[in-house]
Amino acid sequence: MTTAKRKLNLNEATREELIDVLGLRANQVDALLKHRKDKGKFEAIEDLVDIPGVGQATVDHIKDTVTLTEEKAKETAKEAGDKVVDMTAKAVETGRDNVAKATDMGAKQVDETAAKVREIGGEVARKNAQAVETVLPGSGEPAADATRVAMLWASYWPEQMGENMRTLNRLVGCRTFGEVVEVQNGFARASFERLASRFGTAMELAAQAGAAGMRNAKHQAGKVEAQARH
Repeated sequence: MTTAKRKLNLNEATREELIDVLGLRANQVDALLKHRKDKGKFEAIEDLVDIPGVGQATVDHIKDTVTLTEEKAKETAKEAGDKVVDMTAKAVETGRDNVAKATDMGAKQVDETAAKVREIGGEVARKNAQAVETVLPGSGEPAADATRVAMLWASYWPEQMGENMRTLNRLVGCRTFGEVVEVQNGFARASFERLASRFGTAMELAAQAGAAGMRNAKHQAGKVEAQARH
């Protein structure tokens, strides 16, 4: 890749530059400098034709190699603009990183909450079963299953919230629309599978509780029947 040659500023160029760089004759340079001194800076390249000794042919020859503005100022402005763009990009990237860290931390905390709910749920179900069994013999097992169903749904919401946060984390890191669609599809799939799994487990526990209740009812009916015979 080649770098464009810097143009010579006619309003700032020295006598030596006008001769060496542009190849102007001494009389042309003297007239140009006098014009610049008497009338001020040139406003258009075509103004050179008003200078004695400088014709249209000379203007056509040098017009692509000269400028009337400060090239250095242009370069400085471009560098400043590039720095602003770079700083903005870094700020955006830092923002993405901060959001990602925050959501990742939040997701971990929610996952820990869900795990505690499941752990506590098992203990609650056991104690509930013991209490019910003491009052209504044979009813402890259905009561435990009913408690497990309740705790199952209690742990669902923290888990789903954790999935929401992880999805937000992934969305922040997306660079294309295709990546966004992929993340959203993954979120929908994971959420559906989690919900379906909960329903399946809840139905199994409900069936177990129902079966245990039927067994207990038959047992109680048998006891009543036996007592009636005696």
